[in-house]
Amino acid sequence: MSTSTTHVYVNGEYLSADARAIGASDRGLLYGDGLFETLRVYDGVPFLLDEHIARLNASAAALRLGNGVDPAEIRIAIAELLRRNYLLNAYLRITLTRGEHTGQLELAPPARPTLTIVARPHHPLPPSRYDPGSTAIIASVRQSADSPLARHKTLNYLANLWARTEARDQGADDAILLNTRGEVAEATSSNVFLVTNGTIVTPSLETNILPGITRAEVLALARRAGYNVSERLVRPDELRAADELFVTNSVAELVPIRAIEGRLVGQGRPGEVTCGLHRSYRDRVCAHTVSGQSAATT
Repeated sequence: MSTSTTHVYVNGEYLSADARAIGASDRGLLYGDGLFETLRVYDGVPFLLDEHIARLNASAAALRLGNGVDPAEIRIAIAELLRRNYLLNAYLRITLTRGEHTGQLELAPPARPTLTIVARPHHPLPPSRYDPGSTAIIASVRQSADSPLARHKTLNYLANLWARTEARDQGADDAILLNTRGEVAEATSSNVFLVTNGTIVTPSLETNILPGITRAEVLALARRAGYNVSERLVRPDELRAADELFVTNSVAELVPIRAIEGRLVGQGRPGEVTCGLHRSYRDRVCAHTVSGQSAATT
């Protein structure tokens, strides 16, 4: 953890970042029995926090993880963490586990879930990841096309870590996972978009993917800008034939993919649609930040 992070939030308390606050019998540690959200803070304002909390609570309900989190508690805790850690532009992670193991190997309602929030300085990707762009492979590990867990941001991230390591071993920046039906699912921590013949295409939720917060925002921006948008099943060969390819998440925003499997995508540089959508996204961030700062002072 960065030395700039001096405090973390654990179950209602602000503790030293070095404190051993999670028990050895926590089910998040033992079984990956929990959920998390990551998001950005811009000039002191968390971006799309309400949407992240809503997704977390929907997943908590599906996994019988108590009542989820209290939005008011989360907002207060984040504001205090930013103050204590002297942060304006930050990375946030909210983690919710089932709490201490009581001997039941099932999704039993927790007596006391464990809620932790970490705020640390945001360290952006190297500029080269945006221009000329990133590289990717098709991962060998597959994502389940049928498991209900694929739609939730759970603590079990081993498949994603395997795929990312596989990419790095091959000299690439990231990996794109297919599902067990051979359809394009998502990248290791991002949703996938391609541009083909002027249409913006992204795997539909029927592919059994995480409903990304940034994915939804980019789709809304694209439709507002008048682009043709298609959410559908995507074949892996379409990635290689695309005019543009990019991935989205809340921390890195929009990241262009200039090559996949060693083959250039389009012209091998960020395309006009990708760049235009990223500008629109940053405009949306700025408007949201100004609105949040105004609300905080009234």
